Amino acid sequence: MINPEPLLSSSAANPSGDNLAASLVRDKAYVDKAGGNDGGNACMDTFCKIIHCSHAFTMLVATMMPSIFSPEYKLGFLVGTLVCIWSIFENLFLYWMKKTRVFPKYMDVTLLLTMASLTIVAWTQENISNWLMVHFMLILWASIFVESSILWVLGYPYGKAAMADEVDDSGLTHPCVCHYIRMTTGAFVLLWFLSTVAVIPAAVYWEMGMRGDMAKFKQAANVVQIGVYVNIGLGVISGIWMAWYARHFWKNIDKIAAKYEEEIKEWEEQHPDHAMAQDDYIESRNNA
Repeated sequence: MINPEPLLSSSAANPSGDNLAASLVRDKAYVDKAGGNDGGNACMDTFCKIIHCSHAFTMLVATMMPSIFSPEYKLGFLVGTLVCIWSIFENLFLYWMKKTRVFPKYMDVTLLLTMASLTIVAWTQENISNWLMVHFMLILWASIFVESSILWVLGYPYGKAAMADEVDDSGLTHPCVCHYIRMTTGAFVLLWFLSTVAVIPAAVYWEMGMRGDMAKFKQAANVVQIGVYVNIGLGVISGIWMAWYARHFWKNIDKIAAKYEEEIKEWEEQHPDHAMAQDDYIESRNNA
């Protein structure tokens, strides 16, 4: 883990907390500053941005592999696992290039463990092949939902890994940053929950007597396919919401900060020299 020096400002501290909006801004240059990147290699910066965008879509691609390779779903699980491994290597590359402070990402590890487990079961337990073919989506999303919820409770929310690239360790404790982490992590957990619920009808349909009847098995497969389309739609909606909320959050930081006036004052008293406690922080970082 990189431990960069906290961002400091030459401005006077803001112990009064009167200008709540000035206590936080998205520090777009933070990771580059932490890594000592002087911005001189434009081609490498562009390449890193491409890798970053690719990494953002890896989870969706990995979860779609079993359906894409159906009925050769075992191959789909294997390819999905390889995609997860590739995602971790992408994250490792960004970490090595000092474009991210977190390795590995919690979400990458969660998905890899889930896909790898399903791959092992699919390739070693032939007697439950048809059952797994119908239920793998339910197992996949339910597992990710449970794992992400547990990580949140243990203090490792998904949103924290993203914000670690925006602010330093002290900044992660800022009330507004904590608000953003709760909202984004909550959105992810809600997505996994809705994705789980979306495929329950197919699982119930199968368990009500479809086993052993090929015609009904195909009907159950069609229901499963509907669940896949629903999950893809949920993923798209979630991506759009996340992009919108990021802009909404930083654009309306005044209103959000007003909800945490006392907490922000207390945080600024504990970190009087921190950049996020300075009156001109928003303006200075936006002009950086």
